[in-house]
Amino acid sequence: MLSIRGLYEVAIPVRRLQRAETFYRDVLGLEVGLRDERRNWLFLRAGGTAGIVVLQERDAEFPSCHFAFTVSQSDLEHPPRPRSVRSRPDLARLDPGQIRLLRGS
Repeated sequence: MLSIRGLYEVAIPVRRLQRAETFYRDVLGLEVGLRDERRNWLFLRAGGTAGIVVLQERDAEFPSCHFAFTVSQSDLEHPPRPRSVRSRPDLARLDPGQIRLLRGS
């Protein structure tokens, strides 16, 4: 049996890639690694080179999925202000322990 040392890649189906990219890049701080225009996928670096999040745009129905990121206790208690929401407080609100993306009115 193989001994798994960690998780390297997670693929997340999304309906609107551009909106998802804004959230994962500007709110969560992931870095763009590779953009695949042909398949409409975006590979984002999570934790430097430790892992990859792949956003895959799809129009079809897909099941819900669950995943979680490891963060420091201090970030949960005092979350950093995301770059993209400094000028748009209607886009996102950080609550201790979770991040919610809110639609602008």
